[in-house]
Amino acid sequence: MKKKLTITKMRDYSETLVHFVVINNEGQYAIWREECIYTLPSGWLKIKRGSKAECREYVNKNWTNPVPIRFRKGMIKQRKCFVNTEQ
Repeated sequence: MKKKLTITKMRDYSETLVHFVVINNEGQYAIWREECIYTLPSGWLKIKRGSKAECREYVNKNWTNPVPIRFRKGMIKQRKCFVNTEQ
């Protein structure tokens, strides 16, 4: 008699784990799990600790411009060049 093969769905425990919001010197955000075995790359800082949902909410609220800081400065200069002065 053959055994019946049952496939069970793997649970996602990531919502119950502790996470960190990290930010780099370019103003870019990321979310890392607390138990991550890797160390943060240089230039990244932990700024918030909480559940995955709390960290997502923090990033959505605070990361309003995904363009790296070094490019934002150049974009502002470009916009000034294209301002329409004819009125």
